[in-house]
Amino acid sequence: MGAIREAARSAVQSLDMHPVTFETGAASDESSRRTLLDRVAQSDAVVLLLGADYGESGARGVSPTEEEFNEARERGIPVLTLVRDAEREPEQEAFLARVRGRWEEGKLTADFTDASDVGLAVVKALDEWRRQRSGPDVGAAAAARALELAQGEDWRGSYHGGSKLRVAAVPALARRLIDAMALTDASLVEDLAGAARASRLVPQAMGIEPEIGRDSIVLQLAGGRGYELLALAVGFDGSVVVEGPVGGDDPGFGGSVVMADRAREITERAVVFAEAVWQRIDARDEVRQVFVTCAIPEAEHKVYALEPVGNSMSMPMSMPHVLVAPDPPLGVRRADLSRHETLDRLQAELRRAFEVEGAIHPRPGERRSSFWS
Repeated sequence: MGAIREAARSAVQSLDMHPVTFETGAASDESSRRTLLDRVAQSDAVVLLLGADYGESGARGVSPTEEEFNEARERGIPVLTLVRDAEREPEQEAFLARVRGRWEEGKLTADFTDASDVGLAVVKALDEWRRQRSGPDVGAAAAARALELAQGEDWRGSYHGGSKLRVAAVPALARRLIDAMALTDASLVEDLAGAARASRLVPQAMGIEPEIGRDSIVLQLAGGRGYELLALAVGFDGSVVVEGPVGGDDPGFGGSVVMADRAREITERAVVFAEAVWQRIDARDEVRQVFVTCAIPEAEHKVYALEPVGNSMSMPMSMPHVLVAPDPPLGVRRADLSRHETLDRLQAELRRAFEVEGAIHPRPGERRSSFWS
């Protein structure tokens, strides 16, 4: 069954899922039985490959494979059973009858012949399981959540001064990544704060005031220039919201501009922070697709500056209070989130949103000096 198991493992990886097998697990001082059963308990689904041989019975009178099946069934973990077309041992035939006798738990999916077609059987089974599991479109829900978080609670009429960029990244998942047990880990908040500093979103001169809320952990930033109210948030659903200063240095117009280079810088740091957060809270490596967007709060008071504004600046006639771009959010693979192409796209979308509103400095046709954008 070695070649069959390897083909099945490759099929799981082709779906951007994480295969957990005895061969790929880390070395452990625990008994092989306990290690195997613990891995079953930590899995979202079990692909049960049944060949001709039952295997050697252990101290409990059943084979390791049947023990794994029983562990998954008792824990309510879905079992996707694939049966090889072969003449089976009597013990294996009896085990298959027990699996089929519990159709609602076993979910007998398909037959296969050998390593040449087991991969296709695995892909079909997991695709159907994922479709049934997700229920409503998790991608659409994640995109809507990203828009909601980007909008924030900045209602028209509120004004705090300064210029900040808000970046919201939401994984397409059907479950929470932070639960009550995770919150009992005293190091969680400390690790998130450390990730914020390591990403350079929070300088050493700024303080971090953490607060665990109903559905998120908020890191309120204290200090800095004093007139931007900045916060980072990690949602229990795995969402990440980052705020960073993007205004200019000019004392007169600095709070009325969004500097192109600083917006890019904050976006890059937000991606670094998000990846560090998911590495900390996503123990099963489930974050695979992400929806991301950016927002400028109090945008009616801002222009997008490609160069320092100097002594004069034209303000736009009409702007939304919170400018969100892109809308709808950009959906990308987690592995592609930090790529230059993704960051370029986010920056281009933000600039275009200001261009549509006539809020670019300098305006098209005006003389402009050399400035990186």
